[in-house]
Amino acid sequence: MTSDFSRPQPLAGRLQLANLVNARIGEIVWTSIHANFDDYDSTRVLAVRCEKARRPAYVTEGCQQMFNIRTGAATVTLPTGKTVEYIKGRFG
Repeated sequence: MTSDFSRPQPLAGRLQLANLVNARIGEIVWTSIHANFDDYDSTRVLAVRCEKARRPAYVTEGCQQMFNIRTGAATVTLPTGKTVEYIKGRFG
């Protein structure tokens, strides 16, 4: 997900992040997301830390839902069969 978080007010940036996450993943994931603004190398950045989810969450893009996993520094979209297999193993 890419967006412009350069707004000067942290509240506006948090609201923009919330709207983006709610539209693409859903409100249910907020219990696993922690976001705050920090200064890094003379630049204001939005740092987002995500905890392990207790249940699967799907990304909505247009009318399509996808299941993604993180593998190191990469995000991988799994096909349906692999998604079912992963969810059974990860969430029981």
